[in-house]
Amino acid sequence: MSIAFAPSRRLSPIVALGAALALALPAASSRAQAGARRCPTCAPAPERTTSPRGARNAPARRGTPGVVVPLTTASITIGDAQYTGRVDANCSIDERATTSNTRSYYHVLYPWFGYRPPADQPQWRFELGIPRSPRADRFDQFMFHFADGSTRSGSIQKVSYGERMGSGTVRVTRQGAGARFDVDGRTEKGEAVRATIVCPAFPKSEAAGG
Repeated sequence: MSIAFAPSRRLSPIVALGAALALALPAASSRAQAGARRCPTCAPAPERTTSPRGARNAPARRGTPGVVVPLTTASITIGDAQYTGRVDANCSIDERATTSNTRSYYHVLYPWFGYRPPADQPQWRFELGIPRSPRADRFDQFMFHFADGSTRSGSIQKVSYGERMGSGTVRVTRQGAGARFDVDGRTEKGEAVRATIVCPAFPKSEAAGG
């Protein structure tokens, strides 16, 4: 007696995948239904999302809509011209500054790099840089520059790494999280200059290029 076997039929890969999914779906559905019976009022677990590394700690950039920055008060007199206003200046402290390099420990800049003040804001500009000093209560070196964009401008530069321009002194008075800077001297043109700049704070991150 002989037994004849029918030739086996091989399933195509697509058909085989469909069959495997068909078997897996009922099992997954049963597990989901069992979970729903255990906690009928539970909300489904939220989907996990990923964000770029460091996005959580990324600081808000200066100039971003909705970002409020403290305004700097500036009162500057050159010769017989006086300029006063509250401006969005970049006040910073650079801990990388040393007594031997060219970095400014205190730096105040208006307008900051990339910023164009609107028409209703002061259009003049100034910069104050103060290198780190061996003494925290005295700063012998500094640079100060001012220009109103039309007729008045002047500079004082007393730093070991640059050409001497004008003469004068700077006084730094810490005020809470900020500081007050008082400049008194004469520009490279011989004009008297006095400036009082008050930074309410020194944000660790500044901005759009600032």
